[in-house]
Amino acid sequence: MIVDTFTNRGSTFFSKLSTVLFFLCAVITFQGVIQRREVELDTPVYVHYAKYRSARFYHAFRNVRQQYAQVKFNMDADLSELWDWNTKHVVVYLVASYSTEKHEKNQVVVWDKILSSPEESKMFMKDTLSNIQAHPFNEYSNQFEGKNATYTLHWTVSPKMGFLSWGAGPGSYEIPFHKIITQPK
Repeated sequence: MIVDTFTNRGSTFFSKLSTVLFFLCAVITFQGVIQRREVELDTPVYVHYAKYRSARFYHAFRNVRQQYAQVKFNMDADLSELWDWNTKHVVVYLVASYSTEKHEKNQVVVWDKILSSPEESKMFMKDTLSNIQAHPFNEYSNQFEGKNATYTLHWTVSPKMGFLSWGAGPGSYEIPFHKIITQPK
């Protein structure tokens, strides 16, 4: 039996290589946990309005009329402090928080964006509308009337290796929902 075959040497090499890589991954993950930083960013979102109307989406909710809201907002945010050598991408999303009789706290994502580089982290958006197709904002009780929502910019930092981290900016003031009245033709 030949002990020093090419297969045995290759197996030994890749065994040591995988052990070193596993140890390196563990060190990087542990370092990310120890050096996790809490970033406080002042990222105000100015919401112009939140309007709702009754509509019917044929692909959802059993073809029942639902009230859908759409939000128009401005945002001037610099999220470049969230980036370091281990950041893969940052997911930024605008969340509407409101309460109903049945549930004390409802949170709905009305807009989102994936930032793939630090250059994309400087965002200036004016008169941006939430996408009703990508993020349908509807209330299951079908009662937006008389409700107010607070809007907050949230982010999730995805590292190349390690655990996700989350954060949020300051919330806006409460914005009431207004009904869109359609004129007959």
